Amino acid sequence: MADDDHVPSTLDGSDLSDNDKRFLSYLTLTASVIQRQLNPVPPSDPPKTFWMAFREPTVVAALITVLIGGIAATLITGIIQWRAAAREFKQGEMARDREFEQAWLKSRGDQALVSYKEYLDQERELITRTYSSIGKSISAADRLTGLTRGVWRGSFVEPAAVEKQKKDIRDNYNQTSAKWHGEAQEIGLLMGYYHPSSSSVTNSWDRVQKAVDSYVDCAQDWYDKHPATKPAPKDEEVTGACRQKYEALLGELHNLTTSLESARRYAWTGWESPQELRTALYGKAP
Repeated sequence: MADDDHVPSTLDGSDLSDNDKRFLSYLTLTASVIQRQLNPVPPSDPPKTFWMAFREPTVVAALITVLIGGIAATLITGIIQWRAAAREFKQGEMARDREFEQAWLKSRGDQALVSYKEYLDQERELITRTYSSIGKSISAADRLTGLTRGVWRGSFVEPAAVEKQKKDIRDNYNQTSAKWHGEAQEIGLLMGYYHPSSSSVTNSWDRVQKAVDSYVDCAQDWYDKHPATKPAPKDEEVTGACRQKYEALLGELHNLTTSLESARRYAWTGWESPQELRTALYGKAP
């Protein structure tokens, strides 16, 4: 028993902290309880010391089971807590990403709407300029054709004033015709610029340009064929002088208007949806 009673100096408890001593007492109590349950000690047997009990295989196995179970429980609890924290972090990241994406899409949408408004304003100015030029050309051609009516060949109280008025009509026709021929090519280029993906607009404009040229030239030809030295044509003949070309011009103008309406994209349609905005920005759904 002398060997059993000998305790190494590192296990006599003198150099243990309070926490270690409490833990050692807990292990001693646990070992005693487990030993009594597994191997009840007969009343006649003398009580065993802690170190004797600690050397029992069953006690050692029980202690190992308790320690491993505690460590495993701690590890499992830590893993569960770590995964919960990671899941919360990921959800927070996803929420922040959604907020950023929504803010970005709204910003891009606002910029696109501003740019599209500027585009519409500039296109509107072009269309206004185009139809104004065409209207002035038609009016100048009609007035030139009207100079061949008999009413302009009578006797007037102030013939000089009438001649000046006739000259003003001819000068206005010449200026308007020259301006039209100079602007037509420019307008055609701008039509292509504002509608790069719509060939129907440029094709319609080409037909309109030719129709205006034909009508303006028809007026000039009619005027040249009916000078003041010849008898004045009948009023109904003057009215119908370039009617076919005028009707053809109206038809081409209608086709141009239809093409412009078809080519115009209303960018704000559906932009309250992020999916529609992505499609508008990138050209296809992501």
